Amino acid sequence: MAQQRQLPFRTGQEPSTSKPPSERSQKAIQDVLVEEGTWAVMRADQHDSLDSLIEDLAANLKQQSKETRSRYASSIAKWFFPDRDISSPAVVVWSGYSDKVLLNEFLRVLYLKAEPIVGKCVEEFLYPIQENAVIPGSYFDTCLMNLLSDIPPKTRKRLKQNLRKLGFLAKSEPGKDLLKPLNPSGTALFLLFTFYFARDEGRTVEMPTVLKDPFWKYLGFKTEDAVRRVFRNAANKGLLAKYIVADQLELLTTALTFQQCVERKVRL
Repeated sequence: MAQQRQLPFRTGQEPSTSKPPSERSQKAIQDVLVEEGTWAVMRADQHDSLDSLIEDLAANLKQQSKETRSRYASSIAKWFFPDRDISSPAVVVWSGYSDKVLLNEFLRVLYLKAEPIVGKCVEEFLYPIQENAVIPGSYFDTCLMNLLSDIPPKTRKRLKQNLRKLGFLAKSEPGKDLLKPLNPSGTALFLLFTFYFARDEGRTVEMPTVLKDPFWKYLGFKTEDAVRRVFRNAANKGLLAKYIVADQLELLTTALTFQQCVERKVRL
């Protein structure tokens, strides 16, 4: 069993205490429905529109209230079908790979992109902590106080519940949680990179621009060097047209679009 370590943070620094206005204005957090989102993604190919899929989803959710089922179906669409597109990147990846582990990585990133409070918590407050560290419950109060002007009780509870469902946390001793290693895949990192930076055409992107996007932290990578290793591997396999490091310049030039990567079933 991995040794449990107490805080402090890996970097030796306190997390950011900024309060972006967009995060302050949204206080409610719903229960994340990963299994139901997985079901929706796997069923998407039976529908020709997202509205049709939402109706199907609302009819099959387990909640008794029709209003609640409708609300959750809409939330699942918001979380896992960005831009209200039935051809979600999660759907594309599932169709190409039929890999539930890879699909789960995509769903985690899509959810955190869509839910700014939970996403900021991962990006700013969980990322600096060492894996297998024991986190006291009061730490999450601090996270929320730095993101919100006041904290609804359900928001505090659901934040931790959702982080457990997403795989970041496991219950430890009473009132405390363990930060779990997520063991992110290079395949998910590279596919998401092409989705966010080369969705439709090849591009040259500066590495600082890639690292500024928190998607790799959402996957569970803990260092920038770990991200760079994936891209060096991709370059060695010919999946990048160029990976240039010269003086203070670090550039990635894509060789394949997101769709082409899926069609070729790229693996790293």
